[in-house]
Amino acid sequence: AQCYADCDAIVYPALSEAHSYTVLEAFHYGRPVITSRLGWLADELGPDYPLYINPHDPSSIHAVVQHLYSDVRGYQKDAQHLGRKLEKVYRYDKMIREYTKMFLEWKKNKKG
Repeated sequence: AQCYADCDAIVYPALSEAHSYTVLEAFHYGRPVITSRLGWLADELGPDYPLYINPHDPSSIHAVVQHLYSDVRGYQKDAQHLGRKLEKVYRYDKMIREYTKMFLEWKKNKKG
């Protein structure tokens, strides 16, 4: 938790669609996430999210970081709202149950 308190934002230049607890935690602690427009996160954030980057283009990342600092406190407030929204969908207890269920099903199929 302290690492989120000590930063202004998280840069998460994803190259593939992967579910990340880092992103969920960042939003939980009110830290904006600069990220790629991929998969589940793009679905949740929508097409107009202002902090998307092209992860293959350093100038894109630089431009978005500069844009973030034009109103970092405003983006942090927005991140807090997103964090509350995402927590309703991606609750840890729910995710743990789902992963446990998937693992047990995999284990059952592996034996049989």
